[in-house]
Amino acid sequence: MVVKLKKVVLENFRIHKNLAIDFDDKVTLILGENGTGKTSILLGIIYALFGSQALTSYEKGGRKENLVRRGSSLGKVTVVLQDNENIYEIIREVPSGNGIIRKNGKVVASGNETITRYVLENLLKVKDLDKAVNVIFIRQRTLGSLVLGSGKKTFSEELEELLDLKKFTEIADTLSKALEDLRKELLRAKSEYTRESASIQKYFGEDIGKLEELAKRREELERQLKELERINIRYKYLKREIDEELLKKEKEINEKYSKIKEELREVENIILELKEESAKYDILTDDFKEFLDKKIEELEETVKKIKVDTSRKSLILNKIKQIERIIKNLKELPNIKEEDIKELEEKLEKKKEELRELNVKIKDIQKLIEILEKVKEPKCPVCGSRIENPKKLLEEKVKELEELKKRDLQIKREILNLEKELEEKREIYNKRKYYLNFALEEFGTDKIEELERIKENFEKELNEILIYEKVYSALSYLKKKEIERSVKELEETKSRLEKELRDLEIQRYRIFKMKEKIKELEELKEIVKRYGIELEEIERKIKEVEDELESLPKIDIKFLKYLKEKKEYVEKLKKYIEELEKFVNIISKLATVFQKIKIRVRDEVAKRLTIYLNYWFKRIYIYDDIESVEIRVERGRKDFVYKIYVKKKIGERDVVLPLEEASLSGGQIVALDLAFRFALINLLSKNIGFLLLDEPTESLDERIRRKLAETLKSLENFQLIICTHDEIFKEAAAKSYYLYRKGTEIEVKVY
Repeated sequence: MVVKLKKVVLENFRIHKNLAIDFDDKVTLILGENGTGKTSILLGIIYALFGSQALTSYEKGGRKENLVRRGSSLGKVTVVLQDNENIYEIIREVPSGNGIIRKNGKVVASGNETITRYVLENLLKVKDLDKAVNVIFIRQRTLGSLVLGSGKKTFSEELEELLDLKKFTEIADTLSKALEDLRKELLRAKSEYTRESASIQKYFGEDIGKLEELAKRREELERQLKELERINIRYKYLKREIDEELLKKEKEINEKYSKIKEELREVENIILELKEESAKYDILTDDFKEFLDKKIEELEETVKKIKVDTSRKSLILNKIKQIERIIKNLKELPNIKEEDIKELEEKLEKKKEELRELNVKIKDIQKLIEILEKVKEPKCPVCGSRIENPKKLLEEKVKELEELKKRDLQIKREILNLEKELEEKREIYNKRKYYLNFALEEFGTDKIEELERIKENFEKELNEILIYEKVYSALSYLKKKEIERSVKELEETKSRLEKELRDLEIQRYRIFKMKEKIKELEELKEIVKRYGIELEEIERKIKEVEDELESLPKIDIKFLKYLKEKKEYVEKLKKYIEELEKFVNIISKLATVFQKIKIRVRDEVAKRLTIYLNYWFKRIYIYDDIESVEIRVERGRKDFVYKIYVKKKIGERDVVLPLEEASLSGGQIVALDLAFRFALINLLSKNIGFLLLDEPTESLDERIRRKLAETLKSLENFQLIICTHDEIFKEAAAKSYYLYRKGTEIEVKVY
């Protein structure tokens, strides 16, 4: 199933606004001068197939957004392909890369990455994007450069990358590195085993088990001694801290504590009640001190005589403030009447009417002036009568129009002033009306004299309330003094009771702590019972433990533990070395086998590539001075290279020479490079049936260009799309297009 190109459509892509190119099954030639967008057609095909990631930074203009034609925000590329049975239409948006693929009209893929994957896997049958692009797209100045790398390391590495052989090298390198690391680890392990074995050799004859038992016994005795000494110190301290006399008074102290606490609660309640009573009279201010010298009986008599409602104080204060605000505003605001407003409104309406009439007159004169300006004969255009001196009449009407416009402007200013004056007077009138209505509703009158009289009455009532408050305040102060004396005496009693309570709490706390110590003493007794003694016998037991410790040898149990662990480690190390030796042997054999496989695979690839290369070279190169070409794998001690050999006739002899020594012409190199690329396509995929060439003759002389054109003309069963400014390829092409500029646009001619 060979895939070929049928058509490309570029919309707002790079330099092209709207360009469509149909491709022939053999050779399609795209001609044009520099800057007419020939390369853009090939880049559009690559973009549609693989997206912007297949283009170089230079080809994208720095970034993918620059692929969109200047002045546009979005572009689109459409490519149509065909195999033996199906037609595929790929549509991609620019610069997003999103789009769809239709197979025989039915959508089979959508989305940027999905389209690329479908093209690689289903159409071209190539796994890697870079490989596909490098094979089907021959960029400028690259035709001929591929085979000239023959025998070089970079050429060999690129070839292995294209043909998926690099993985064999990577696996071989991995195995070699693993083998090297394993051998290093084996040497290290053996060295460590020798060192560790020697360090513990002298202890192998000792009875480590018996030494370990003695060491454990010594460790246990040391622990017992430490614990007994700690218990002994604590026992002596607790005996000193327990006060037997204080413990006997516990009941008496608790009873006294409860009694004082009850008395204190009663005193606090009485103080609280007296303070609440005192707060009732706590309204005296500095202004009322003149009343303090009077007797309580006299003050109470005065209070009875004053009959006022003190709850009205806030209401009266509010009414006085309202009256003051009404009087102030009525005096300050001008007395504007409703008749004044109406008079001003009538005056404004007259001015507006005058303005309307003036506007009508201006329009009439303007029409007349327009008619007079168009009149060619001295006749009235309305009545037909003769007009004496029409030019003078026109001048008069123009002058009259100017005067009317001045009057129009003056009237508009007068109207604005009248409207402003009317607005201000309405606002004053409404404010004054508001205050008059408020006065009538609240106080029953809108006369200033009557409002001032109502205010005086409120002020008299307020004065009586203030006198009452002064007298009542003085009486409250005197009653409060008596309560404060009682509170002071109770506070002193409270302080005394609190002190006694604190002293008792200290004694209670001491008793509590002593009980804890007694409990701890009991716990210590239980601990020493494990040693079969009483607390009083603890010092004797300490002496016995010390004597036994003296009789035991000093053995470091930590060292014994270390020695035991060291023996176990040496045994594990021995087993580890045995396992490593097995792995080294296995990996060594595996590396040898894989090295042979790698050599065989490379030789097979070189053989197949030679077959395809000769097939295409004989079809492209029509002369008989070169009999065949061959690709060989030449190996050194540590490295290898792929090298191209040429079998050519020199005189009567057939000579096989490396490419660099074969003295091939530029045309022969180009033909060999083209054949090599076709051979790579055959190895990579049987589906790729087209090749894109951009300026393939650049830097070549005329003889080589003509030979290349002849070579391409003889090529069959492979589609070539050639972009060039060189018209030498016209004879080789089945279909030709010529691109040229027409202003800012690119036009195309079909040959």
